[in-house]
Amino acid sequence: MILNRVASRNYPNTVCGVVYQNSHRHNRCQFSFACDGKADKIRNTTVWYRVRGYAAWLLANNPNERERSEYQVLASLASATHYHADYVRPHWAKFFELTARIGRHIFYIDPSA
Repeated sequence: MILNRVASRNYPNTVCGVVYQNSHRHNRCQFSFACDGKADKIRNTTVWYRVRGYAAWLLANNPNERERSEYQVLASLASATHYHADYVRPHWAKFFELTARIGRHIFYIDPSA
């Protein structure tokens, strides 16, 4: 999702720019960990290392949509630019196309992009 935003003209053109967009606004940024004021702790090192490996591969290869799905990333997420936890209802969600649910997260595609 972050790389999809980096590729979009609607967002900053770097990974850090996307992740920390509006981080100066308490609980109003793109990714809550960047602006919630809480210390971030790794709770599951097995998952952390697996996800870190996926991220390293994605950044090194800049894969297209087909390659992403071949690397076991769900095809339904290949174009997602937005997500939220299932316990919140952001106003923007009604304008986007729901593409996947994974755990407690709901992912969307921006139909205007």
